[in-house]
Amino acid sequence: MQNIIEIKQASYKYEDESQEVLHQIDLNVKKGEFLCVLGHNGCGKSTLAKLINGLLIPTSGSVTVCSMDTRNEELLIPIRSRAGMVFQNPDNQMVATIVEEDVAFGPENLGVEQAELRQRVDNALDAVDMRQFALSAPNRLSGGQKQRIAIAGIIAMEPEIIIMDEATSMLDPKGRREVLETVHRLNKEKGITVVYITHFMEETVLADRIIVMSGGKIEAEGTPKEIFANTEKINQLALEVPPSTKIAQKLAENGFNVDANILQPEELLEELCQLV
Repeated sequence: MQNIIEIKQASYKYEDESQEVLHQIDLNVKKGEFLCVLGHNGCGKSTLAKLINGLLIPTSGSVTVCSMDTRNEELLIPIRSRAGMVFQNPDNQMVATIVEEDVAFGPENLGVEQAELRQRVDNALDAVDMRQFALSAPNRLSGGQKQRIAIAGIIAMEPEIIIMDEATSMLDPKGRREVLETVHRLNKEKGITVVYITHFMEETVLADRIIVMSGGKIEAEGTPKEIFANTEKINQLALEVPPSTKIAQKLAENGFNVDANILQPEELLEELCQLV
């Protein structure tokens, strides 16, 4: 598959910072890929997300999104319409008093005609299973529902990429599960490329690929099984393996015949049933 995002030797330094936040990042993301980005606070994850969305421009190197260079100011609006971004706090993303008006805000500002706008809003709400709340007030929704509405607003702009910048960090477990299931469905059914930034290890296990960042650099890259099999490296980067993996590894260390590379609770349950 072709690359939909190409980052070459990209660095970034904020004006009020003495050191670079990102150092010569090289990263390609293929069309339709589900990429998770892990790393402790301050490692550069959110800055990387903003470079992809064109909210920030690299101080050196280049970022190309859908064959468009973010350094070209004339291309920033097309880039942002192709690479939609969902942020941490769902309340900060609500701009209207009615759900369907909120979803319509993005495409309306892109000049989409009313007839098509209506169809886009309906399709976007269907995609996140929120059509029944079209006429509701956003402030009456749960955190997970608000994030699904934020995702619908991005979908209505018909993006090729969705960037989730720790979008589940302020949600309860139920809300996190709702949002993650929605994003996975959009990736698998509609082929939308996903860049998913999180600090919840269990949210990464179904990704196609994970990159782990530290100190503004990519320190590890691979499939979930490859990344979490290297427990020593994960610990060095101040992270942990998913809970199911941790349990499986402890059992294997204590002599039980269990696959230490288990990632999901369902896999762990199956292994435990076989032990019994």
